[in-house]
Amino acid sequence: LQTDDAGITITAPTIASMANCTFPAGHVLQTVTAEDIDGTAGKPNSGSNSTNPTWLDVVTVSITPSSGTKCICFVDALLGSETTTSNGYIWARIIRDTTTIGLSSLSSYDWPSLDSPAGTHNVHQYSRIGYDTHGANGSTAITYKLQISNQNLNFNVYAGRSHADHTTSYGSAQSSRIVVMEVQ
Repeated sequence: LQTDDAGITITAPTIASMANCTFPAGHVLQTVTAEDIDGTAGKPNSGSNSTNPTWLDVVTVSITPSSGTKCICFVDALLGSETTTSNGYIWARIIRDTTTIGLSSLSSYDWPSLDSPAGTHNVHQYSRIGYDTHGANGSTAITYKLQISNQNLNFNVYAGRSHADHTTSYGSAQSSRIVVMEVQ
């Protein structure tokens, strides 16, 4: 520690605990990430247009945020479905524990639908950012997940790959990722 007329200069300090430090608004306090490289596929619903569908977990991450902070959740995934004679819809959502993040007042459901028109095997790049007032107190971990489901009972949904040709040089495949930042 050195002082002079211009103030105090601290060179390469070691701070044992940041517990008593105050950070400015917008400061990132911690970041956690998770990645799924194996992909997810399934047909979790036995009926169509369910108001209470079954969901498949794609990628999951846990964080223990402090009281009074917020979490920003970034998701990036490749979602696909198979169809033949009718449309195949992929339902996708981000949840914190059991609460859906980023709800719209315009929708009667709490998730977006991604359409693959009849006779196609569409792939959608799914990127979302969710801003969450989590309500945690610094002593309990909370879990964020990207989940998918099928709207049409006849068709599988996929995360991390397309339905067809995902193992060829012209196919579609990528890891599914989630990044959660706790901010002051």
